[in-house]
Amino acid sequence: MKTLLIVEDEKMIRQGLKAMVKRSGVKIEQILECKNGEEALGIINHQKVDVLFTDIRMPKMDGLTLLNKLNEREDSPEIVVISGYDDFSYAVEALKCGAREYILKPVNREDVYKIMNDLEKIIAKKNRVIEKLGAIEDILKQQIKYILMNSYITNSELKSFKQSFESHWINSENYQIFCLREQIALPEEVEAIFCEVEEHYIVICNEKEVSLLEESLKEKRIGLSSKHKGVMHLRIAYEQALLARKYAYMMNLPCLKYEDVPMQQNTKIDNKALTKFVQLIGTERYDELSETFESVLGEDLVARMLYKDFEDLMRKLIESILEHYCSVIDPIDFGDIKHFYKYDTYKSYKEHLKHYLLMLNDKIHSTHEKNKNNTQMKEVVDYIYENYDKDLNMAMVSNHISMNYSCFSQIFKEYTGKNFVNYIKEVRINKAKELLQDTTKKVAEVGYAVGYENEKHFMKVFKSITGISPTEYRRNSDLAKKNDSYSI
Repeated sequence: MKTLLIVEDEKMIRQGLKAMVKRSGVKIEQILECKNGEEALGIINHQKVDVLFTDIRMPKMDGLTLLNKLNEREDSPEIVVISGYDDFSYAVEALKCGAREYILKPVNREDVYKIMNDLEKIIAKKNRVIEKLGAIEDILKQQIKYILMNSYITNSELKSFKQSFESHWINSENYQIFCLREQIALPEEVEAIFCEVEEHYIVICNEKEVSLLEESLKEKRIGLSSKHKGVMHLRIAYEQALLARKYAYMMNLPCLKYEDVPMQQNTKIDNKALTKFVQLIGTERYDELSETFESVLGEDLVARMLYKDFEDLMRKLIESILEHYCSVIDPIDFGDIKHFYKYDTYKSYKEHLKHYLLMLNDKIHSTHEKNKNNTQMKEVVDYIYENYDKDLNMAMVSNHISMNYSCFSQIFKEYTGKNFVNYIKEVRINKAKELLQDTTKKVAEVGYAVGYENEKHFMKVFKSITGISPTEYRRNSDLAKKNDSYSI
């Protein structure tokens, strides 16, 4: 057993009883103590207690009052009453109130050992029954989930499931189904079945407890079915609740009953406006993008739609965005966009969608700019390689591609990894190396051929990049060629 609680106002008796319980041979995870029924009730309200040893005469709340209060609970512990000879008539009354055993004071350890071993067997048997009932409940829940998820379920399948529910309240009493978007903790006093079906959560509730559950779920944006009875109507009730939930979502309502679903308009989707909106993403036409967004996806428009028209609109929008911009879309971020019913209302989804599309707009615009810059920088590099022997400067080259001078400097460095001046130097010196290796031109002629009119300036730049002079570089190259010829 997990928890045992000793309720006794005399400390010595509590401690003695605790010692006997520990030596009984029964494994107990936790032994708690308190002085009166009021404290005991507080403990039992906050955690499950398997066995309760309680005195009868105690201050604040006596044992009999405690037992009467516990008698109202479904999960009350196994109770052992401790009484004196003078209290024996009370002990009899305690047995009528649900006590399993009683012990006379002074407490005898053999009595405690026997009672503890008997209670261990009772609790073990009770747990096996609970586990078996839990397993049956799990099977029934799986069958319910199968019924709800299969729109083409046959009557023969339903009839076979009906036998499993022969003694269940679903088959004998009226029920209603709640449909909502998030998992919830059901009130303990509510007899209901909770399960997840696709993107929604379903609560099947006994008719007499619907108002209680409705009150606790009033801020959850729910759809509520009509009253039904029996397994054969589960699928119909689910479809009603789902439909009501979808319209509650579209119309920004906290709760919508199936009976109150309004007559909506059959709306023809403006495919031209939708296409225009998608094509505006990635441009700098923000005002036009925002205006088109409202004309296609405005809340007032959606609130008047049939849910099928709304779902068709969202499907076309999502497919179109993926088709045009899949290369820049983050699949994780876009996952929330695709599952629009996961939001409380269309209003909250629309705000998220708008924020996402503005981010996507900036990302696409930035990508376009980067691609444009890369194309221009490739043109610049080609121009440099074609004209390195001329008097090149950054102003001349930036004018060549009609780009702002200061922007050019930054973009060129991002593209090549070097600033403009150093890049020109490297191109020229690399070409000079080729001429020094492959021609007999003088050093001054080589420098002039790569754009340096001043021989001393050429030699200075060459040495700053290679570490040696042009003459030393040529000598080393000639020596390397001779060594290669000897090795052959």
